[in-house]
Amino acid sequence: MRAEKDIRAAIGTAITNALASLTPMPVIIPRNLLGRIREGHYTELLDAFNKVHGWMITPYADAPSGKGEKLKRHTEYSIRYLVWQFHEYRTGSDESNSEDDASVERDTVKSLFIPTATSVCGIVAGCGPLEFSQAFYPGTLSIDLIPIGDRMCHIAQGTLTVDDIIP
Repeated sequence: MRAEKDIRAAIGTAITNALASLTPMPVIIPRNLLGRIREGHYTELLDAFNKVHGWMITPYADAPSGKGEKLKRHTEYSIRYLVWQFHEYRTGSDESNSEDDASVERDTVKSLFIPTATSVCGIVAGCGPLEFSQAFYPGTLSIDLIPIGDRMCHIAQGTLTVDDIIP
């Protein structure tokens, strides 16, 4: 089994590669900076245009999946990650606005983690799907608009499960 840190970094690399064509490129952070964000600090998430625009991958849970076979002496783990999207709000029109930009970017990232029988999701066998269905940031929805410091930001909080085997 890869180290949890290495899996988190691989998720970050997969997101970076998928969004490489964007201008500006979002900042990808494969570690937990939620404490700083809750305090209103966002400098780590500033893109080349000085806007809050990034993704963060944080560990959420690491528990046996119950799929392991005792006689084969291995345990399968389901490691869950929170995948956070931050996108600074900007006004616009029905044709062009920050909510739509964030949604298109989120759909691109979700498409990386659609499990199939042979898919490895670019990370390890048995990952996905990436679900934006539960809020983990207190007082928000899973996809919401919140203040971070002096800026308003779209925030999306997703869950990604990765199954891995320890021989």
